[in-house]
Amino acid sequence: FIIISPPKPGGFDLDHDEIKNILHNNGVVVGFKEDTLKKLIDYPNYNEPILIAEGKKPENGKDAVIHYNFNVNKDEIHLMEEDGKVNFKELNIVQNVVAGQILATKELPTEGESGRTVTNKMLPAKSGRDTNLYPGRNTKLTEDGLNIVAEINGQTYLIGSKVVVDPVYTIQGDVNLKTGNILFLGTVVVQGNIEDG
Repeated sequence: FIIISPPKPGGFDLDHDEIKNILHNNGVVVGFKEDTLKKLIDYPNYNEPILIAEGKKPENGKDAVIHYNFNVNKDEIHLMEEDGKVNFKELNIVQNVVAGQILATKELPTEGESGRTVTNKMLPAKSGRDTNLYPGRNTKLTEDGLNIVAEINGQTYLIGSKVVVDPVYTIQGDVNLKTGNILFLGTVVVQGNIEDG
């Protein structure tokens, strides 16, 4: 910021080069606001702080992000509507996948962009943190390391941070309205009864 005093009788307003020289002599070498300076020459503004030069803030990089192409919360139920009616037998609990299907994708971290002060001192920026993809049973990483794909047909879910595909779907109790209809690309093991309907 600069503050300009009005000229005394017989004095003159500062010109463009004089203001620039004063700034240079005080160590201000980058970030000049030329538009503000031109406006100040044409329409002087006295005894008020005026923003005349501004540094550039550093911008930190973004962290790596993993996008899962399936619902990672197994307990969430997604009811399907048909003609405005909800079919409570279609709970869509099982998440079927086929061999070769992409299950998770990694978005790479970005580099930070350094900033500068008005005195041309560098302000370092932090790069985004990386994270890893963890393939589990019956899944694999692509060669570029950015995707996890299914190796077999089955259901997919997360165990900790590992993406897993299981060829067997086990129902601990009975098949009823609580489980809904079972549509699965693999073997279904029912440890209870299959109720009517």
